[in-house]
Amino acid sequence: MKKGFTLIELMVVIVIMGVLAAIGVPKLFGLVAKAKASEIQPAAGSYIHLQEAHVTHKNTLGNWNDIGYKAPGDGNGESKNFCYSQGTLTTSMDIASNEEGVIGWGATNKNPLKDCLANSWWSITANGTAKESITYKQYVSTTECRNLLANWESGTTLEGDCQSTNVASRDPENTEKPENAETKDPESDTKQPGAETNVSNPTETAQLSKEELEKQTKTLLQLLQEADKANLNATKLTAKAQLALSAAKSADEFAKVAEELAEKLQEAADKAKQEADEAKIFKLAMQARAEKEQVKANIQEGIAEEARDAAVKAQAEADKKVAEAKAAAEAAEAARQLAYNALKAANAQAREDVKGNIQDNGFIGGIIKTADDALKSEHEVGTTTKKDNDDDDDEDEEDEERFPMP
Repeated sequence: MKKGFTLIELMVVIVIMGVLAAIGVPKLFGLVAKAKASEIQPAAGSYIHLQEAHVTHKNTLGNWNDIGYKAPGDGNGESKNFCYSQGTLTTSMDIASNEEGVIGWGATNKNPLKDCLANSWWSITANGTAKESITYKQYVSTTECRNLLANWESGTTLEGDCQSTNVASRDPENTEKPENAETKDPESDTKQPGAETNVSNPTETAQLSKEELEKQTKTLLQLLQEADKANLNATKLTAKAQLALSAAKSADEFAKVAEELAEKLQEAADKAKQEADEAKIFKLAMQARAEKEQVKANIQEGIAEEARDAAVKAQAEADKKVAEAKAAAEAAEAARQLAYNALKAANAQAREDVKGNIQDNGFIGGIIKTADDALKSEHEVGTTTKKDNDDDDDEDEEDEERFPMP
């Protein structure tokens, strides 16, 4: 005999799959969206570091070309998921004139990231009118996009379509000479008689200072780029770790939900089994009750049958007694009729005998009259008895019609 899955087992599997799909799919999409949005944070951090270095060195806010910023992607200001723009800070700007703040960096997503719609903006605004008080605010255009990254808040951002900014490296030749660099006039630095000439050529000294400054600037830019790369790698590793942690938490939550659901389904199955057992017991009880009622009905039917038989016997006995009574009444009527006829004959004979001999005797005539009256009364009594017997017969016939014998 082949065994398959029961309906309850199939229902349990379907419900577990539905719960996992209802909980896991949105979380999965959320994790994917956060993983894609994680590109924003290191790119923004790299821009802020380079801008801070430029402000410290130049005391001005510079565009991407000035600070040597390179956006993620293939070099044209676009990556797979985002488009980057240098915003409204397209040329160098004196810090003192930055009263309202300027947007020097922006990024917009090309495709929707879960609830974050496409073409939503992330922007960085530089605020402050002094080198020491410059602050950088990270704003995002919608609340749904803000939930993807930490340390971003709703505020003023770029708008419209993205005009990607071509990335250009900083040109060391354009590096300005420091204001405190010393320049010496060769003609003014003359050798005094008798003095030792240990001082080198001023022009050569200035040239060495410029080369050293350029070398330091290049070194600083390389260090900043390496720091940005390290920060980017660290951010990516952090994002991956967070993604793995979120996946582990989600799996743990799924397992807990599945376990709770299995327990609830097991409880439901036990309850259903208990109800089925109770229903079975109730069915057996109802069957026993029905059998008991049937036995009771059979007993009552037997009692009724015995009572019917007893009634038939009683009716037969009553009929027999009625017949005997009728026969006795008929015999009595016959005897009365014979007595009446004999009395009538004797009376007639006596009257004839006496009538011929003593017709004039009034006393005898009274006796004869009295005898006639007595005979007449006897005749009336016999008639009444016969009528009563006839009435009894009629009542017996009516009883037989009302209660027929089976």
